[in-house]
Amino acid sequence: ELIIKGKHYKDHHSSASWTQDLDISIVWEKVWKNVHNPIAQEETKSKIWEQIHLFDYNTYSYNLWHQQNNYCPLCLLIPESKYHLILNCPTTKFLWDGLTPILLNLHYESISNEEMAFGMTGNTANILLRNWLTFLLRECIIDQERIAYKNQLGLHNTTYIQLKFNARLKKEILQSYEYHQSQGTMHIFKHKYRANGVFLEFDDNIQHYTLPKIF
Repeated sequence: ELIIKGKHYKDHHSSASWTQDLDISIVWEKVWKNVHNPIAQEETKSKIWEQIHLFDYNTYSYNLWHQQNNYCPLCLLIPESKYHLILNCPTTKFLWDGLTPILLNLHYESISNEEMAFGMTGNTANILLRNWLTFLLRECIIDQERIAYKNQLGLHNTTYIQLKFNARLKKEILQSYEYHQSQGTMHIFKHKYRANGVFLEFDDNIQHYTLPKIF
């Protein structure tokens, strides 16, 4: 955390890239807090942090390093920038559009490039939940892009991302539910997942089939 607040990250190359290319300024301390969402798993946080720093291995970086013109295996277009998978990929946009009704139900602000890149700033239960959902979607997209190189399914990979997202969402909620139930801290679980009907309906018992199906 001290490193994040220091000069190293203020002058980080990705900060200059975001600012110069997309006119988005970065306050690293806020981004750090967004990514380190208490609901998200560590693997998710690491992948999002890597993507924000433009260190992730994807079609654009492969083309750049190897002087190739391979198309994105998810949308079948040649990536024109390092932000392709985060902001510009039609498959990414389509999946975010599918998630939009849920996101707006949690918080009224419309989706922006800033949120797609860095998450939404804030520490309310609704914003933390919204970030968890969007970070999880981004992780599923990152993972499937790498798989898609080999499966050659093209646009059909969208369905696999949707299925994986639903499965991960249900798995993580159930794991949290079982943990808090065993610890006698169900009030924390209810607070995290807004079990008052905004996102997750709760009647003292949660089963796999009662959990929300986003896609």
